[in-house]
Amino acid sequence: MKFYKGIRVFLLRPTLLGTALGLVWTTFVVVFTLISMQNAQGSQLSLLFELTYPGYALTGAGLLVGAVWAFIYGYLAGYAIGFFYSFFVIQKAKKLTKFIFEVDYDKRVNLVQAGAGAKPYTIVFVANPAIYIKSDEAAAPDPIIRDKTTFYKVVMRCMKSFAHNELLGLPEIKSRLRIVTIFDETRISASDPSNALCEDLDELTTVIAPRFDEDNPTSVRDYVQNTNIDDARLSNLDDVDVIYAISASENLTRSAARFSEEEEGDGTAFTITLQDPTTLENVETTMKHVRTAARPGVIALAALDERLKVPVHEFAHAMSSIENGVIYDEYVDRFHDDEEADPSDLKGKIINRMHRKSSIEPVPDVFAKYTFRGETTTYSSDRHRTDKPADWTSYTPEKDDIATSCTMDHTYYSYRFDKLIFDFMYDRMMAKMNRE
Repeated sequence: MKFYKGIRVFLLRPTLLGTALGLVWTTFVVVFTLISMQNAQGSQLSLLFELTYPGYALTGAGLLVGAVWAFIYGYLAGYAIGFFYSFFVIQKAKKLTKFIFEVDYDKRVNLVQAGAGAKPYTIVFVANPAIYIKSDEAAAPDPIIRDKTTFYKVVMRCMKSFAHNELLGLPEIKSRLRIVTIFDETRISASDPSNALCEDLDELTTVIAPRFDEDNPTSVRDYVQNTNIDDARLSNLDDVDVIYAISASENLTRSAARFSEEEEGDGTAFTITLQDPTTLENVETTMKHVRTAARPGVIALAALDERLKVPVHEFAHAMSSIENGVIYDEYVDRFHDDEEADPSDLKGKIINRMHRKSSIEPVPDVFAKYTFRGETTTYSSDRHRTDKPADWTSYTPEKDDIATSCTMDHTYYSYRFDKLIFDFMYDRMMAKMNRE
């Protein structure tokens, strides 16, 4: 099956435009006729109306007849404009439609894009067979494993999200990504909890989260690696960086992610220098852009959430790591009770959020300094978070543009990663793409 991407077009609804233009023209004719009747004299325009609108005259009856004709003429004109405009726009859009990718519906594994390099940066989209329900200590079937069409529609949505993103859409990145899909109907049984790649966060929320089994913390990675590959172009799935576990749960409709886990290994060192807002002392932390992940970042992606922002927002979480730099949400002020790591252990490692002791303390001018390959870049703090409550203690890096929301925050119209997040993610991805 082939998937295509069309351009966004603005269409005019002929009936709506016709009705609107008919009412506008009727109003004009009625007002003009009333004025002419009051002045008791005609004009060149009233003569034109008499010629084109049978029965029209500067009388009460003629006014009603003219109003009917005016609406008919206006409606037909508006309908014609809307019809031909939409027709030509659709024809042009068809010519600009681009082929995106092709999959074989009969295969459980499809190599959508081969990527570049000996060990490409790899993103895997997998249909989640089951959802682990914590309160029941059991797994329930996920509807997505019986709905291949919806699964690939969500993959297509993610691909569009990547293409529209200022980072993942860069030529030097998007062309080098290896993208794989897994739809394994042989794992459809929910009786085995190892088939559950997602779980409910708790009974009080609608969040679906990546499964984390304390007895087997690499269960999602193992599921992907142990899948029987039936695409001859793909030999193994050992070096996976990010996994999207797609769920079609009707109740759990908010997505979530788990960070990558990394071990000491080959990589390029960088330094983040953050200013403590209380003491004004610099907190300098040296970390690495390592080549591979011991455990890939995992995203539980809700199929029913159709926002294009979600796939790239969750990707930023999943591609970051507790060991070498965390990208957090900016739309909350406090840490959650069920964080993956103790926030006190992350001092100096959170890339995009700092906290003051109280909201009355001033926000430092400089948020952070990022040093990579001998080059230091300074990033200012965001002083334009006017949409946040006055009692918030958190502050974040300066946005790319004052009118643009950060992808990690609530968004109101357009969104982008702020400058610090962008640079961090770019360097991190390039380090992994250049691995041998």
